Amino acid sequence: MKEIDFDELEKEIDRAIDTLFVTEEEKEAKGAKPSEVPVEGKGPPEGGVPFQLDEDLQRGLEGIEVELLTLEWEFKPEGVRRAVELLQGLRERALPEGLAQGMELLQKALHRFLLDESNVTPEGVKFVQDLWKFLKGVAEGGEPSSERLETFQRDYDRLFQRVVPVPEKPKVEPRPALGVEELVRAWERMELLLSEAMGKLQELRDRVAAEKSSLLEGVSSPRRGREMALFRRGGRYVAIDPKRIARTVPTDPTTAASFLRKRRIKLRDGTLPLHPSSEGEGVGESPLVVIFQGEGGLQGFIADEALGRGAVTITSSGALWGDKRVEVVL
Repeated sequence: MKEIDFDELEKEIDRAIDTLFVTEEEKEAKGAKPSEVPVEGKGPPEGGVPFQLDEDLQRGLEGIEVELLTLEWEFKPEGVRRAVELLQGLRERALPEGLAQGMELLQKALHRFLLDESNVTPEGVKFVQDLWKFLKGVAEGGEPSSERLETFQRDYDRLFQRVVPVPEKPKVEPRPALGVEELVRAWERMELLLSEAMGKLQELRDRVAAEKSSLLEGVSSPRRGREMALFRRGGRYVAIDPKRIARTVPTDPTTAASFLRKRRIKLRDGTLPLHPSSEGEGVGESPLVVIFQGEGGLQGFIADEALGRGAVTITSSGALWGDKRVEVVL
């Protein structure tokens, strides 16, 4: 972009504004001759009555021209916004069809400038200037050429109504059909993977069964004890394998009662089901939440108090801790 001489620019703008607001009487007093340069579209429309340019319309057109004067050198949003407002006001008047259509197109182009400054290109600015010259000529009595308006409409669509191309979907090459031998090999691989998965599942089942059997092995050996973590819930004693306990968290009676009522433990990252052994009326003064690994995953247990660890004897008739009957939570 060429370097701008701002001093010369200010002088040129002043001269243009002075010319805009000079009356015919002042021109005659100064001996100025009427301009001999024809304005685009000048001349009465064929077969019609020339459009009368009244004082209000003249002032509106002059105001728009003042705002558009500096657009070639500098984009000022406030000036363009003012021109859009003036165009909207003029469009509310009774105007010839060609003039109204052109003003709407000019207003839309200026609005595009305000929406996205990337539209303010040299070509876009020239489009606005050419359209303005045409509209000024029509307002002063020129013919609103429909062919010229159609040309302006095509230029507007080309400059501002950009269509973003939709990327084509990548072509997927069709896969060749598998032969019989390849199908047989694929089936054999699938059977092998399925067999391995079934073997791992059975292995997990065996481990769970062995763990459960170790907890109940006292049934056949009534005098053998197993060290368990002991808790009291109301008038009941509950035993849990210490290896299964993930965490023990003290809480307050209100929170514990809420957990019991909702039958779940609310944690920061989710909720846990409440083990049925927690059920019962009321809670102790210093309850605690025991989170342990049950058969179906992590579960919660509400205890009134922790009793430490002790040897629990499992018999065919139940589990005992000393002389107290104990409920073993699996």
